Amino acid sequence: MTYIMQSLYGIKTKINKNSDNFLRRHPYLSYLLAFILMPIITLSLVLILTAIIMLPISFACGWL
Repeated sequence: MTYIMQSLYGIKTKINKNSDNFLRRHPYLSYLLAFILMPIITLSLVLILTAIIMLPISFACGWL
């Protein structure tokens, strides 16, 4: 169990270090990602997951 936790911690620190380096090298791209792309991705995932859950229910209830 401790081996798994240590390996996950190592992966987490590696990802954090790489993302920090990317954000320092490309500041404008990071603003684009943070304020434009992430909200679009979040809203589209909510739409897709809601449709996946609700379409079978609506077919079963006869609403479509």
